Amino acid sequence: MPRSAKLGRHKGYWYTRAGRRSGVYFGKTTEVPYKEALKRFRQYLASLKDARRQVPVSKVSVAEVCEAHLSWVSDLSNFTR
Repeated sequence: MPRSAKLGRHKGYWYTRAGRRSGVYFGKTTEVPYKEALKRFRQYLASLKDARRQVPVSKVSVAEVCEAHLSWVSDLSNFTR
């Protein structure tokens, strides 16, 4: 089960590692209040969910891929003989 996303502080910035290994920053802790950083954090999490929903689904079935692969392998075996 994946860890839940958390907003925290890192070197004087509001920060999270959700969505990217390098992290995402939401402003300096001295300039951006916690409530505003939390609002930006929640918007960012919502954008991640929207981006995940928009991933295109392949139009090719597994059976078609397997059939194409088997014909390619059989052509290869005929060629090497």
